[in-house]
Amino acid sequence: EILGCGMKRVVPAGSGFFMKKGSYLVSDKIEDEEKDYESIIIFFSDTWLQSQIDTIFDCKNTSDTQGEDCLNGDIALLEEDKLMNSVIDQLKSYFELSQDKERLQILLPFKIRELFQILISAPNGYHFEKRLRSLDNHHNPDLVVLMQNNYKENISLEQYAFLANCSLSTFKRKFMQTFKTNPGKWIMQRRLEESYELLKKSEKNVTEIAYEVGFETPAHFIASFKQKYR
Repeated sequence: EILGCGMKRVVPAGSGFFMKKGSYLVSDKIEDEEKDYESIIIFFSDTWLQSQIDTIFDCKNTSDTQGEDCLNGDIALLEEDKLMNSVIDQLKSYFELSQDKERLQILLPFKIRELFQILISAPNGYHFEKRLRSLDNHHNPDLVVLMQNNYKENISLEQYAFLANCSLSTFKRKFMQTFKTNPGKWIMQRRLEESYELLKKSEKNVTEIAYEVGFETPAHFIASFKQKYR
């Protein structure tokens, strides 16, 4: 049971959760007292994350949709997953070894990085990735808000840089640091993700959706959408 930021949520057996350092209370509740209970808690520093960040995010989330957030605030629910369980079992076996502690000191960071990559690539891994990126020292919250609010607009990169109050070269550098890709690719990705949701859930036709998400012509939208979603 997690209590923090005015919310209270239960993490079911077999699942996990990720949360930022801060004011949270975590309590254990076992319905059947005859059953054993165990958990693994992993702490990592900002410095360690910064040293691993590029490698961790090389493993992109392959999910087409982001859906609703698993948990609000600075917490992400890590749903039960076979790959995650496999790595957790390996970590448990490592902790049970009483010898080779120096070797384990070297190997454990690689195993934790593998776990992070598995969590990011999971069906709802977007939520974990979002929380992890927010810890990145290169992360620029103001730039994220700017892009989320304006990615549907047909404006140039120079105009985006103007809105961000910086030069074009500085904007491109900050964008790459924050999103790990260039502005053109990110904008296209977000527009296609938005259009995917609209096609599934709205009554609007293809032309209406194409213009709504920022494409200049329906033909460009159709070609881009087919390339991504087949």
